[in-house]
Amino acid sequence: MSSLLRSAVGVVVSLFVVACAPPDPKEVAEKASADLKALVREAWRTTEQTNTWPVVDDAFAGFGLPRSTFAQPRVPAVTSLDQGLDSAGEVAERVFVESNVVEREGASLTFQVRGLDVCLQSNGLVDTSCAQNVDRLQLHLRVSGDLDVAVLVGAAKAEAFVVRLRTGKSLAVEVDLSRAQAAVTALLAAMPSSQLPSLTASARGRVEYRLEKHGPQDFSASMGVLEDVRVDVVGADGVSRTASTAAKNPLVFVRLEGPNQKGTVKVDVGATRFLGLLTDLGFGGLEGARGRAADAFLAGLSAELLVDSTGARVQNVGLGNVASTLHSGQALLFSGDFNPDHGRRAGLSWAMVPGGVRLTASPAAQLDVTLGLGVLATANETVPDEFVARYQASFTAPSGRSPSLTLFTAARQGEALYRIDEGTLKVSVSDPLVAPRTFTAGQCIGRNPQEVRNGLVESGVVVPCF
Repeated sequence: MSSLLRSAVGVVVSLFVVACAPPDPKEVAEKASADLKALVREAWRTTEQTNTWPVVDDAFAGFGLPRSTFAQPRVPAVTSLDQGLDSAGEVAERVFVESNVVEREGASLTFQVRGLDVCLQSNGLVDTSCAQNVDRLQLHLRVSGDLDVAVLVGAAKAEAFVVRLRTGKSLAVEVDLSRAQAAVTALLAAMPSSQLPSLTASARGRVEYRLEKHGPQDFSASMGVLEDVRVDVVGADGVSRTASTAAKNPLVFVRLEGPNQKGTVKVDVGATRFLGLLTDLGFGGLEGARGRAADAFLAGLSAELLVDSTGARVQNVGLGNVASTLHSGQALLFSGDFNPDHGRRAGLSWAMVPGGVRLTASPAAQLDVTLGLGVLATANETVPDEFVARYQASFTAPSGRSPSLTLFTAARQGEALYRIDEGTLKVSVSDPLVAPRTFTAGQCIGRNPQEVRNGLVESGVVVPCF
């Protein structure tokens, strides 16, 4: 028993020693160059193959756009990356060497990044200006684990971000904004004072960018908010601005499945808020907006685009679970809600039909918008009544059916722009002088040639179909 116990203890100690041993510089250099290049090249080749996917061309054609609209190839050949990848690999082989190790701590090694290693040109000469700029940053790379590389800046070695490479599997870059703030401070300290921005900022939260291999010719690229993000900035004008967004992982996701010729794009933005000025949001052309505070709230934003052998479609379209708003002080300038009576989500598909493109919503499409821009009126600028009203629009069909319409791609002046194929389209405004509009299946809608009170509601009229 004692012999068995000694053997077990020996194995545990051996594993502990291996786990705690720092990485070998040669292995680090090989992984950082060859493994990284192999993963990126394979991912790019997968993307390049979409040039020959008929489903992509069919999806474009589904919008009524000729195939000749899109240059071929859409994605450049993978060879266009080779020079950059080769150069990055050569830099890695010069940086990750024993002579550049400045610190050993547990299972990690810290390498200094010298300008002469980064800025060596193909002719064998060092770009001295480049080298001086690199050395001024006092860059270091702390390597641990399988291959986790923390990029450190300044004399205090503040962490800017961490790169994680898993051979043949994934490449991820994680940024802890609180830590990165110290790195940015060190970066700014290395810049000439004449180039320094006139602002102060603070940030917190974590974000990640990831490239992942799911199988042969099957890759995804994504960006995620791992922890709630908030950024506070005080500009040269002395105004405080704040932007924040809730954790969502992934926030953006793109996957290409080569064997199945399938593409997926997902967007899922959490609750997002901005505090600042209306002029920051594009209201600079309005005199009444200048100097006014802005409080913009986006309840959410989601959508998923699928392209495969069955065609292209969009699903899970939504704007969060409550209304999105824009306030200035106590004044409500905008409120918008999507599909509040239909689960706040919708899908959209399209297909080419004679003369146009048929769009089908599922289960329905509903929009409820309130505009209150009247508070921005001044003695010199008036605000039209259209921008001080509540609008409601809905496109619905009987239970179990989906509303659809056909957009005509070659409509001429006075002709129909679209036809209601299934369901009912209703548009109304809170102005009692503007009658609500209702369009039903079989009707064609064109531009209203008459002068109208509200162009947002009254611009469409029933016209003869083709």
